[in-house]
Amino acid sequence: AASDVYKRQYSIYIQNMPQLAELEDEVQQQNCILGVTENISVKKSQVFVAANVNDPQASQQRHLGFIGYDSSRPLANAITSKVTVAVIDSGIEYTHTDLTNRMWVDGSGNHGYNFVADNFSPLDDDGHGTHVSGIIAAEENNSFAVTGLTGSFVELMAIKVLDATGSGTSQNVHDGIQYAISNGADIINLSVESIGTNALMESAIRDAINAGIVVTMATGNQGQQMTATNVFAPGSLGPQLGGAISVASVDSQTGALSKFSNYSSTYAEIAAPGAESSNGANVGIMSTAIRNGFERIRGTSQSTPMVTASAALLIGYLKTKNIQYTPQAIETFIKRSGVVKSSILSSFVNGGDILHLGMLSSNLITYFEENPNPEPGNQFDGTKGSSATCHIN
Repeated sequence: AASDVYKRQYSIYIQNMPQLAELEDEVQQQNCILGVTENISVKKSQVFVAANVNDPQASQQRHLGFIGYDSSRPLANAITSKVTVAVIDSGIEYTHTDLTNRMWVDGSGNHGYNFVADNFSPLDDDGHGTHVSGIIAAEENNSFAVTGLTGSFVELMAIKVLDATGSGTSQNVHDGIQYAISNGADIINLSVESIGTNALMESAIRDAINAGIVVTMATGNQGQQMTATNVFAPGSLGPQLGGAISVASVDSQTGALSKFSNYSSTYAEIAAPGAESSNGANVGIMSTAIRNGFERIRGTSQSTPMVTASAALLIGYLKTKNIQYTPQAIETFIKRSGVVKSSILSSFVNGGDILHLGMLSSNLITYFEENPNPEPGNQFDGTKGSSATCHIN
């Protein structure tokens, strides 16, 4: 199972029992139901279901099953418009086999900018940005390493603001955001953290939202409750800005809050897998690494790009349909129609919401099936379509 929390089996009795095939047809589109069979006992499923791809390390990417990767493929395959994701981080190894075909390029052949060295070579010398980028968009089905959550419609803009030790300045983050704005990014991924408020980063994030860019932000890894006085930048900014989304981490083996994740039912707006488990070694998220490799890293830095991927899927489909949107609308739809709700998480994350790409994809496709000919230029407000979701006790 993708998670013991999610996949359970139940025996029920139905009067005037229909044919099993009829029931199977009925539940085929229900993301909360895995399937039906006759006369089974109630028990948790213990079998891990790997994603349906040929990348050799994908079988170690438990998060793919956890957030419904396979059931998001119909949406991804329907997207024909490009989505530019700015990864503001330690750079990207843009020669990596799993990333080279996913890179954004400007008119001069540059993949982004290096604000540490002040040049046009944002090559990753730390590994963090490359790992984040692979979660978003590592090439799928190329028989190499891992798979990302989106597809060939995504272009990764490499903006290097962290040095070889993974450290940087808020000035560089500010300038990196401004670069993303100036160069047409659709989404900004900020898997960075600092303690306290930061006017430079906050000002730039506001500029990005005003420019129509969705911003995803890590809540941080101190394992602390975020409050009005215990503030983390930029993660604490989420509730103040529609379209800026603060992301906490859950463990994909249990669905529980990761021990390292900062949390708050107010300031943490959504959760996604940032680790397989909070306990033991080698239990991080599997993704791309520098020197054309792959590795496990855990943190809210890893859960954040999963929400970035969900925004990319949604934006790509809307752009393909020539539908206008705002960053607030993207956040609204993800929170309303792209999550499962966990009662055990509700004290730690707003609404107990855990990202689920399968729910998002199914609900968005259902809306457009019910409205097959929307007028070009329609404004998408995020409340349209089904809000069907799963609830976990």
